[in-house]
Amino acid sequence: MIIAGYIFSVSYLSLKQSSLILVDAWQDPRVTELVKKVVEERFGQEQLIVKTVLLRPTGMVSQAEAHIEVDGNKPLKDVELVSAQIQVAIHSEIPNIERISVVPYAFTQKPQKKLRALFGSREWSQVR
Repeated sequence: MIIAGYIFSVSYLSLKQSSLILVDAWQDPRVTELVKKVVEERFGQEQLIVKTVLLRPTGMVSQAEAHIEVDGNKPLKDVELVSAQIQVAIHSEIPNIERISVVPYAFTQKPQKKLRALFGSREWSQVR
């Protein structure tokens, strides 16, 4: 029974790794969390949120794709500057990531936050 459990666990891990290779993906939670931590620590004042980090192996090095949410009211040149700074920061912390793509998305706000900004600190249900 113990041998069967061992064989099952090894085959499960092999199948999982093989399927990730087939879809050209790589799952390393340690590196993913490190990328998120680097971006959030260095660019926390920029009001950005890291949505996802995708990793891909390419031989001895890897590639990263970071999806971030930024303020939709920022000018495009500021978003491009922050994207370039994120690429440099990730590459300086994790040198085996050869290519880093930063994909920015507009920060989405809930309607209540917009209404609070318009009507002050009152709740939406109180506005008549």
